[in-house]
Amino acid sequence: MAGKHLTDALPQARVKSEHALDMRHGILVQRIEAGEEWLKALALLDRQISQCGGYIQVGGTANPPVTSGQPNALANIVASCAIQTGSTGRRGAGFRLCLQHCESGLEPAMKSTLVITPRAESVEGQPILRPLPSARCRSVGPFVFFDHMLETDYPAGRGMDIRQHPHIGLSTLTYLFEGEILHKDSLGSDQRVKAGEVSWMTAGSGVAHVERTPPEGVQAGSRLHGLQVWLASPKAAEQGPSSYSHHSAASLPVSDSLGVRIRMIAGTGFCLESPVPVLSPTLYAEVHMQSATTLLVPGEHAQRALYVLAGEVSVDDEPVEPCSLVVLPEGEALTLYADEASHLVLIGGAPLDGPRRMNWNFVASDPRLIEDARARWAAGDWPTVPGEVARIELPR
Repeated sequence: MAGKHLTDALPQARVKSEHALDMRHGILVQRIEAGEEWLKALALLDRQISQCGGYIQVGGTANPPVTSGQPNALANIVASCAIQTGSTGRRGAGFRLCLQHCESGLEPAMKSTLVITPRAESVEGQPILRPLPSARCRSVGPFVFFDHMLETDYPAGRGMDIRQHPHIGLSTLTYLFEGEILHKDSLGSDQRVKAGEVSWMTAGSGVAHVERTPPEGVQAGSRLHGLQVWLASPKAAEQGPSSYSHHSAASLPVSDSLGVRIRMIAGTGFCLESPVPVLSPTLYAEVHMQSATTLLVPGEHAQRALYVLAGEVSVDDEPVEPCSLVVLPEGEALTLYADEASHLVLIGGAPLDGPRRMNWNFVASDPRLIEDARARWAAGDWPTVPGEVARIELPR
């Protein structure tokens, strides 16, 4: 993120001095003279920064820093600035504005429940909700990215069409509740993925893929609803070979008892083990709960979170807002209660084996790997999907 972008976003700010951009850590620091116009511009900038997993930190000599991405965070930031510039009469006091690219891993142990409200986005015309990554939580187990592809009815002649794009250092997992997509990649895979099936692609040192509505769905019209998640590869595997596997709905183990149905999408849990070849301890389960049923979530995985797709669910008697990611306290067994028929997923696993950088579609423990991948994709030095020409260009 270039310094001039920040200055453009804050046109009324008076920049006293601009510090160097440290690309190794993705941190940009500017010292700004706080003023009323800057506070207004900050509110507009906060959402843009949080979308890339960053944060705003504002602090002066008399006040501790406050961080965005928290309830009433902007109010706290404005209040902090007001103390410096208003009640003390010290106009032009210096503040530090820090923008940090998403760095996943080594999160502090979660001692209480954390609720993350997702951001509404659109990916090549497909509406999504994206709770992860967030400024407040950059990873849950190996999960560094979580997209809820919202229920979308495509009329005849239209469909989802995500052109070929690259990945490194992660595995993508696509799981649909409704509809069907066509997956093609630079390994030569050409796979139809239906509801209840798993599309699993490990990027390794570099892969490209395409995801789109099949031709007959475009011709007749279709409906799509599902999830796509990214799981960061362990350091030992992040530059390994690429691979792809498809897993039928019948191959995924299911537990159905006392009104609670659990399907293990990937990893292990609830005495179930998925055949998906995950690279580290993982929990990814789809759960259907009938009204007035309970489910004990054990502490067998260090990090866990739940995402309620539909219904009313409580965690230890605390209600959960639908379509929010609830990060659970580490090491604690908790009880879910369904006030009505509910649909949710549980994700988690072992903590990452170190921090991860995320930039566009790339994930790596070493930022030099990301810089190399960006240069290779921009130069066209990348494996291509057979029969595909259109591609998504590197964002500037």
